[in-house]
Amino acid sequence: MGKCCSSALSRIVFLMLLAATSCRTEEGPEALFHEAKVAWDATQAAEADDPQSIVRRWEALALANDRLRLIQSSYPDSSLAVDLRNGRASGGPSIQDVSDGLHEASSEIGECQSCQSLLLAAEARSIRNDYDRFLALLTVAEYFRDVNLVTEAYSIALGIHGVLDASDDHDRALRQFALGAAKAGFPDLSYSALDSLDNQAFRGAVLCDIAAAQAEIGQIDEALSTLDLARSQHMLFPNKDSFPSDVPELAAKAAIAVAMARSSRYDDAVQILQTIHDSFLRNRATLEISILIIEDGNWKAASDLIAPVPDSFETHDHSVSKAEVVERIVASQIEAGQVANAFETIASIPDASARVQALGAAAVAQAGSGAFDEAMTTANMIEDWYRPVVLSRLAMVQAEAGHIDSALQLISTVQDTGIDPRNSVAVPAWDERPKAYRLISAAQARSGDWAAALATARSIRDEWPLSERIGALIQLAKMRSDPEIFAEAFAYASAARERIAMDMVLQGEAETGFWLDALAKLRFDYARVFPHRDNRTSSSDTYQALRAIIEGMSHQ
Repeated sequence: MGKCCSSALSRIVFLMLLAATSCRTEEGPEALFHEAKVAWDATQAAEADDPQSIVRRWEALALANDRLRLIQSSYPDSSLAVDLRNGRASGGPSIQDVSDGLHEASSEIGECQSCQSLLLAAEARSIRNDYDRFLALLTVAEYFRDVNLVTEAYSIALGIHGVLDASDDHDRALRQFALGAAKAGFPDLSYSALDSLDNQAFRGAVLCDIAAAQAEIGQIDEALSTLDLARSQHMLFPNKDSFPSDVPELAAKAAIAVAMARSSRYDDAVQILQTIHDSFLRNRATLEISILIIEDGNWKAASDLIAPVPDSFETHDHSVSKAEVVERIVASQIEAGQVANAFETIASIPDASARVQALGAAAVAQAGSGAFDEAMTTANMIEDWYRPVVLSRLAMVQAEAGHIDSALQLISTVQDTGIDPRNSVAVPAWDERPKAYRLISAAQARSGDWAAALATARSIRDEWPLSERIGALIQLAKMRSDPEIFAEAFAYASAARERIAMDMVLQGEAETGFWLDALAKLRFDYARVFPHRDNRTSSSDTYQALRAIIEGMSHQ
């Protein structure tokens, strides 16, 4: 009986989930209630408790819950919505019935890793575009370190041809697979991708990528061995003649050097740095290593290490710059009580704008050390164009210290950020008032004043990026493990049709343990928010959202 019922449930849920990919509100509350009833009835018939049956029960209950929720939100004045709110449901499940069943099924999945893997892999397989489906399945495989899923992703990669703009789509997919398999802990599968490359000139480059991936997960000795193997292979990028042939090897060396520094093998890391003759790769790795050295308490060694790096150096994605590292050194000096040395460091900076920013870092460090009056004195020395940024950061320090009223008073005096003399344009990206309000909101929540915390989060202004208000709400939702606040944040994001902000909410839910709630939003709400997206865009949206959920799960 269990197998029969499970099979019936599987077919019902499959058909229902197909229907769920489009907005159904035009069909009316009766049609929605009928779908909820069919899904609910199927769960009542199924008694098997194997992982696949548990997953199917959850899927059916999630569908029923979505349909009942939709009746209330889209048809609040209908008789069905009134009955549901009053706990009545003639001929079908009540909201409480479905909620209890969904809670039970969610608990079962939470205790069953096979169920989790099945559910997320099924979501990945539902993606229509081959390349996005491959990436999504590989992401699931990496998280669960599941060799079967890795192998399945490999089979998809082998069949990919012509889905991207470039001519070497097949090899790019295999290269991505090699990286994912290495991160999942299956180097042999990574190596197996080499023989399937259309262009064998990629072999050495892919091996270097594998070495970098191994270094990223702390497998330094394995990375060095893979790099030795790569040296015996060709290392030219196909159709990329402008790149020096040894760039992949140098990039892998840089990754290994940073990994060594993470393991406090600083001398070994520096030795490898000296063998990297590409200035960009060497400088970026040098700065990343110097940050680790500063965090280890040795700002003097970090200062010596970055000396050869040009003062203007900054990575293309702005992830690290020499100016930022110098600011960290200044802050470390002040935290160590060496204020005079900190101001000497600032005075030695040749670039005027970088000097101003380092002075701001000094003020923040002084405030963090409890010397707030001195911090304000330093802040008042800073030029008008950057002072609002520093004052906002000082308000953050006050908030984190629990001085909520003082933080609110200070942030209320901060004016719009001025003009950066380096490029004569306004710098709204440096306007840190929203972040200050987020920290004040968190401080209010920690003090027990949740009403004030929510009010502060909701007061973040409309002209600031929407992600700031949503981020503040996510922060509170995580602190309180409150699904209702997550729902509010998602409502803001979905009303604005901001997919990235929607993904932020899903990741926050997953980080808090509500990853099944996030998955339900992805499965039902995304299609309603973006009903007319083409298959390629829809596939990409699903992959990015699924990736956000798994990223959140990895940080629980």
